[in-house]
Amino acid sequence: MRNRFAAQDQPPSYACCLVDLFTPISSGRININTASSEVLQLIPGIDAPTADAIVAGRQGEDDGSGLLGPYPNVDAVRRLPEVNQFVLPMLRQYCATRSSTFQVQVDAKIGSYTRQFIAILGRSPGNPRDVQILNFYWK
Repeated sequence: MRNRFAAQDQPPSYACCLVDLFTPISSGRININTASSEVLQLIPGIDAPTADAIVAGRQGEDDGSGLLGPYPNVDAVRRLPEVNQFVLPMLRQYCATRSSTFQVQVDAKIGSYTRQFIAILGRSPGNPRDVQILNFYWK
């Protein structure tokens, strides 16, 4: 492809793909404890520095103070200076601290035969021990 000055245009380069950002099976909420910075930036009002701070803020061992480790609830992101009064309502609207769907991958090998099994699991909101297989396939 050439631009109007007859120079060769470079194709755009993206840090992630749609498969890294979206899932067809979910509760509609983003788990703030597991989402990547790129996924958090899909929330209106969340820019790259704020998303990076949210990801970095959940690191460390939970010492019971609520200042380290995973967020016990969405409001716990207040501990970050990057989260202001305008960002918190958006996080409350789009985020949660528990996931309801999971992808499980098992790589099996017997002798020289290998196969990869992938399952999408769904956890019931009322009973976290109630897990169902939503999709299953192998490669």
